[in-house]
Amino acid sequence: MVNLQHHRHKHLEPFYESAKNRWETIQGVIDLFQKAESCTSARTIDFRESKGSDGNGSNNNNNDNDDDGSKGYKRQTMVLRPVNAREVYLLSSKMHCCCDVKGGDWSSVFLLYECIRGTVKDEECRIEEALMKQVSYNYFARIVVIGLDLSAGDSSNTTMNAPFVDRFHSLPFGFHRNSFVSDCILMPGGRAINCSVLERTFISRSSSVVNCGTISYNVRGGHDKEGRLSSFECIPNSRYLEMLLGPETGGRKVKIHGESTMIDVTISMKMSPNNNGFASLHHPNLLEYSKLSAPVNILCNGSYVCDTPSVNGFYLSSNSYIDAAASVIDVTLLEESSISKGSIVRDAILQWKASIVNGAHVNNALLMEYACAETAAIVNSSILGPDAHVGGGETQHTLLGPNTNAHHQSLMIGIIWPTGRGNIGYGANVGSNHTGRTADQECWVGEGLFWGLSTVIKFPVDTTNAPYSLIAAGVVLPPQRIMHPFSLVVDGASGNSIMPGWVLKHSAYTIARNETKYAYRRKAERHLFYTGCKIIRPGTINLCIIAREMLRKAASGKSVHVSDKDIEGIGKNKLSEKARKDGIGAYTDTIQRYALNGFLCQIEKNGLPSSLNWNVHNYQELRREVNEQAHLASSRQNVRIPTLPWDDKVDMSDEFDDGCWNHCRLILQLEFSNGTVGSTEVILLMERLISLEEAFANSVATSKRKDDYKGAKIIPGYADAHVQSEKDSVVIESKKRAKEVKVRAERIIRSIKSRL
Repeated sequence: MVNLQHHRHKHLEPFYESAKNRWETIQGVIDLFQKAESCTSARTIDFRESKGSDGNGSNNNNNDNDDDGSKGYKRQTMVLRPVNAREVYLLSSKMHCCCDVKGGDWSSVFLLYECIRGTVKDEECRIEEALMKQVSYNYFARIVVIGLDLSAGDSSNTTMNAPFVDRFHSLPFGFHRNSFVSDCILMPGGRAINCSVLERTFISRSSSVVNCGTISYNVRGGHDKEGRLSSFECIPNSRYLEMLLGPETGGRKVKIHGESTMIDVTISMKMSPNNNGFASLHHPNLLEYSKLSAPVNILCNGSYVCDTPSVNGFYLSSNSYIDAAASVIDVTLLEESSISKGSIVRDAILQWKASIVNGAHVNNALLMEYACAETAAIVNSSILGPDAHVGGGETQHTLLGPNTNAHHQSLMIGIIWPTGRGNIGYGANVGSNHTGRTADQECWVGEGLFWGLSTVIKFPVDTTNAPYSLIAAGVVLPPQRIMHPFSLVVDGASGNSIMPGWVLKHSAYTIARNETKYAYRRKAERHLFYTGCKIIRPGTINLCIIAREMLRKAASGKSVHVSDKDIEGIGKNKLSEKARKDGIGAYTDTIQRYALNGFLCQIEKNGLPSSLNWNVHNYQELRREVNEQAHLASSRQNVRIPTLPWDDKVDMSDEFDDGCWNHCRLILQLEFSNGTVGSTEVILLMERLISLEEAFANSVATSKRKDDYKGAKIIPGYADAHVQSEKDSVVIESKKRAKEVKVRAERIIRSIKSRL
């Protein structure tokens, strides 16, 4: 994993560059509109146009910097001038264009082209030839700038790098068959073809607007006395979204911008401290750059809008597109993001490669990098974190963290889930937020939680201290707080039962597979600096220690413990004595396995000392601290969420570095000794580690083998269509790791014995 401390000052650079590039593009576009507005004769202008970027945000051109050092921009020296009498004649008589100006005054129609070498006669011929090929059948009103590509009369020499290159390469450059064009600038090499209304729009080189209804802009900015939009001026502090997360009535108000991260959101919600150094507010100018809006639509290099009946207010970054959407109002799309296939979108920001597709309805939402709303999803006043996907269901007033998936028909209302990594099964109703008085309740969800089929979750609910737990199919969960990680909650004839640590003991395959799955499916590269933490890490281990302490404090002699009146943290569920003991054992094995792996790494890193003293604290004081933490965690007067991963330097550091080792050393003291550890003790600890690793690998295989056995007994030909345990990649990798740890630990054991 990336060392977050080392990259503290670098991880925001992609976000900063994105906001800065958009700011510079807006400034350049507005400057060009203002020059056209005041232009009365030919003038030479410099225009810097975005060159676009690849999927990683790097520039496509090897020469990333312009002459003035600006990254990602191409400087062009161009001529801007009004059309002359000959050109007016050609436009009106030969190219079937009209101008909506009293007395046929074409003074607000301009040509824009790159400076060319040659005689005046040569220039006139080339301009006339380009004009004849690149403009036809249009109705112009107010300011219209016609960009002419003089390098070729058609699109044969274009240098597009967008996804639509194969789709539009045969279409000519320029304005063609547009019923009404007003206040528009078309750069040389751009296209505007077959649109009913095209207003207040800037179309960059290699960008296209094709087969659309009304392309307009009247969503922000002031109007003049006659109700028309005011002059072309930048609109500061306007490109952000405000929404209420959690309770529908009142809610937790957050303000977000195009480059917001989950860290920014949690700071805005007062879930994270604002001094962690990883938020946008710690990067100079990022916030100011990200909030600026233009009073016109902007299509950057390689972007396009096509086959959409109504689009009102948009900024399309390089290679982003709107394709066959139903309606789009006031959106910002960062590079390679898209809205398509019948979707209806209003007030949305899509980060890099995010998508809204297949009839999704999205309103007032932020989709972070690689997030997706698909297949008739309804998303309202919500944030989808990096790599999050929703489809078919309804998401309202919800914060959905990284790698969270809701592919099926389900309901999420008032969900606060910043760490994500979970799943919502078909028919899950995680949205019973109305008490009969008002819709003011919410649900806070722990990392990696699984909501099973047809679960009904009655608010308020808090599972933030129970990460990677499973709420089984059909469970009706009343309002409660669950604080035991890796648990299973099932329904029964006399109420729900909880099995703490069940996933660790009976479904180790889930942990091993998810560790690999999250790494494989993490595509949002810009957010990797805070989304890449492991499942078994200091933060989750601390929660296991606290949960184990709660289980140990239970009164003896009971066969069944009922609700958190008997045992803290089990919520309104029953807990059998057997499940309690199993939970203690599962937590203990996981805690010790983690700490002993840290011990192994420390010995390999620094060598084997003659003796080791990890008694960094008085043992009794350490025990008291654990008891106090367990009490505070379950306190009804001090309800709080666990420290988020990005707020914990140890959680986000490289595996078993000095910070992790200090954490492991405390656990080793708690688990094994309160004094000096000699050679004999080290050997016993290494043997214990070998045993735990082998047991975990066997548990991974066993949990997979159970499915194989069950399936083969029920489904004909099951083995032919399913990967069996012995061939499963997760099982194989777990056994491989156990063998590697055994080899490393035995090497240390041999080294110790050779000294004795």
